[in-house]
Amino acid sequence: MTRAVPSPSRLRRLLPHLRTAWPLLLLLPVLTLAGVGSAEPALKAALVYKLAQFIEWPEAASGQFTICVLGDDPFDGTLDRLEGREIDHVPIETAHYAQSDQVPETCRILYLSPEKRVFQRQILEKFSRWPMLTLGETDEFAEQGGMIQFHRQDGRIGFIINPERARAAGLRIAAPLLSMSQIVETRSRDGEAQP
Repeated sequence: MTRAVPSPSRLRRLLPHLRTAWPLLLLLPVLTLAGVGSAEPALKAALVYKLAQFIEWPEAASGQFTICVLGDDPFDGTLDRLEGREIDHVPIETAHYAQSDQVPETCRILYLSPEKRVFQRQILEKFSRWPMLTLGETDEFAEQGGMIQFHRQDGRIGFIINPERARAAGLRIAAPLLSMSQIVETRSRDGEAQP
């Protein structure tokens, strides 16, 4: 059986879609490794790095690129290996904080450790207007005001995204990432969608 080679006109029509979708190919190896238990902290660190490449921060954002962790380190130190790599030609730094009042506005990404679940809604509200991408993995993280929630399903890690919360903070999430994610709105304590 032979396959037909796409015509030049068909390739020209597909080119804009390929330009938009190629960054997703970078996530495929990471997403399929989710079943490896001992590699999960490294997997999460790799996801944080890859996700950052799909976010556009406002011009007023800090000139440094700091990835902050609030609470216990769910990455077992693997996130610190990202130091020195670059996002938008800015070297990555990492920082760890025990309390939310210690977190500076210079964090571009804030990862909430699962241990902060009890205070999650209040913490997310506190940082809701800062140009800071909030990430987490607890149930209802995105519905409580987080921007991107890691979600395990069928042995893979997917994403639940709250794009409205990101827009309110001045962040823009690239369409390819949105298209492969579940989209939610922030919910109040009584379960109603917030305006």
